[in-house]
Amino acid sequence: MQRDFTGPIRLLVLLVACVASRTAYAGSDVRLSVLAGIGTANVSAENVNKTEEPFAFSVSFDYSWSHKFTVGLEHSRSVTSSPLNSRVGLTGAVARLYPVYAIPHVMKDAPLAIETTLLREEALAPWLGAGLGFGQSSLFRREQTDIDTSTTGAYASLHFGADYPLSSRLGLRGEASYAMTIAGSGELNFFSLKFGIVTFL
Repeated sequence: MQRDFTGPIRLLVLLVACVASRTAYAGSDVRLSVLAGIGTANVSAENVNKTEEPFAFSVSFDYSWSHKFTVGLEHSRSVTSSPLNSRVGLTGAVARLYPVYAIPHVMKDAPLAIETTLLREEALAPWLGAGLGFGQSSLFRREQTDIDTSTTGAYASLHFGADYPLSSRLGLRGEASYAMTIAGSGELNFFSLKFGIVTFL
């Protein structure tokens, strides 16, 4: 029985459209984050279960919608250590809310044009996030009697983390995230705990 992709596809298209429109308005409010850490991806298809671990990494672009809310795009992968390989990936839109402190935020003072004002919170800024996108995996057989385990489908994710500013453009980020497929072929669950840098472009 096939799962219906229509709802997740429409929501993802809407989120991407919002990001594109807001990017044109926000100007320089674009941040890049690169994180790495530990992770476990569990894949189930045709009554076969496989796991890819113990590492994970992600790359994301955030667009500041306001001083406490961002919308962006993210790509995450799990990684095996022996041999070094990655066959599980997630790509989608993610929104982050900073409920306590404002995010480190570079803003142009339009009337003066030549001056830049920095709004910066000298504290650990916790945030909550949620995402939606598409995931895929291709975990191949290890033995002659084993079965390839491949999945493709829409996923939903939850994110919890915190940012700490180091300078006007560079900061540290820690993040715990969990994603699971909600439509498509097979099932995919991905948990990760990552740390890295976040910087304005």
